[in-house]
This record gives sequence, C-alpha cells and structure tokens, in this order.
Amino acid sequence: MSGKFGGRKYQASKSGATVAYRAALRRKLNQTGWRQRAAVGAAVLDSVEFRVGGLAKVEFLIGFLARRLLGDQDQVDFNDADPQGGQISPTGLEDVVAIDVETTGLDSRRDRIVELALVGLTGEGDLAWQWESLINPERPVPLSATQIHGIRDSDLVNAPVFSEVSGAVEALLAEKVLLAHNLRFDAGFLHAEFRRCGLAVPTNRGIDTLQMSRQFDANERSHKLADACRRYGVYLSGGHRAKQDAMAVAQLFVAMCERNEDHSSGFSPGTYRIG
Repeated sequence: MSGKFGGRKYQASKSGATVAYRAALRRKLNQTGWRQRAAVGAAVLDSVEFRVGGLAKVEFLIGFLARRLLGDQDQVDFNDADPQGGQISPTGLEDVVAIDVETTGLDSRRDRIVELALVGLTGEGDLAWQWESLINPERPVPLSATQIHGIRDSDLVNAPVFSEVSGAVEALLAEKVLLAHNLRFDAGFLHAEFRRCGLAVPTNRGIDTLQMSRQFDANERSHKLADACRRYGVYLSGGHRAKQDAMAVAQLFVAMCERNEDHSSGFSPGTYRIG
C-alpha cells in the first residue's frame, strides 16, 4: 500500500525490517550535530508502533521524519509486522483528526466543555469532514469565558450533555491521531468528560502544532494559534469558536509540514500518547 504526504510518496512493504529501520534513525539522531535532538527524536521514533484497540499502526509522520534524517527519498518502506506480534498498516493524513474545545475555564478537573469540534483530513491534506456540537456543561458559563468564545448560558439550554454525544465522539476518534494546538489542554478536557461519564478514556496518539511551531519557528516570540496561522498563511476567524479553530489547526498542520519539508535540522514534532 502507498500514500502521499507533503507531495512525496511513502510505501508499505512486507519485507522491511522495522527494528533495523528504527535503529538506523536512532544512529542518525545520535551523530554529531544531532545529539541535542536525540531525546525528542527518540520519542517520535517510539511512535512507529502504537496501539489503539489492540491494533498496531505506523504513523505517516515516521516516513516524513525518515526523509529528513536519512535523505530525501521518494520511497520509504515500512514493515507491516509488529515485533510484538501485531499487524502494522500504513496510515496517512486521513487518519488525523483536528480537535478543539471551548470551555467554562482552564481547569479540566472542575471546568467543563461547552463546545467541541472535530475536523478530518483527506489523504491529500484537504478538509474531508467536520463534526461540531455545543455541550451543556450543567453549570453557568462564567462571564470571563463568554468574553473569550461568546457562548452564553442561553445558547446551551437545549444543547446535549457530553454523555449524549460521547458515543459519536468515540466513534469518530477510533484509531485516529489527534491534532490540536496545545494538545494537552484539549485532550485533558476531553478525557475529563469521558471519565465523568464513567467511560474508558481514549488512548489515541496526538500531534501538537504548538510544539511544532516552537521547533520550526524557534526565533519567533509568539506561538499562539493566531500568530502561527498568520505566519503560514492560514485563515483563522476572530470568533474563537471550536469549529473555526479546529479547521485552522488542520490547515496549519499541513502548511507547516509542506513548508518545512526541507527542514535541514530534522523533523520531530511533538507526538504524545494521550490518556
């Protein structure tokens, strides 16, 4: 199987050697001039195999990382046999879902989600689908929060509580890679809502465009979403609503990857296990 990312192709191969492949990348990271990136790069390499619902997959990001470290190759081969006995299949941009939440405050332990949006991508990096919903937080929305996102108590009277949309959210996120700007914030609130419902917390992998911005544009003073979008020519409405922000994050991610495809110091965006 093969796919495209950043204008280049990657190909899955049954004959590759995943362990040796990762070892080669690690050796490159530890060569002179790469030592300072070894810790970050190793974390990304560890995401070659990750499990969601017992299924091991290979992230398309590893192919991108490999091209940056091992040379500008048109084809990158993966092994579809997991050393732990599972089965690996290639993933692409269509496996990425951008997420954004609007909330009653900043503390996921006591504050609640008032709006949630998910945006999917096509394999070519275009917007494929979107899902959004207001969420009744079952408590008043503080004025300080309303001043940020504009959502009032009156907007949420007929909105579903999180438990009523949890099934749809879980299905849309199944076996996906979450994408957000400041991922820990959005994922933290999402997981807190699942816990309140007595449901299992999703264990998706995640990509943080905030961390990517800090790496790619280290000389910039601000890495806020609005400033990152401005640098990469991505439109972001001024409304600070979940759908608009999630769409902007998805487009920002694609734009950052495309512009930095020839990034000379390697590609190692923040990739974390969530949950």
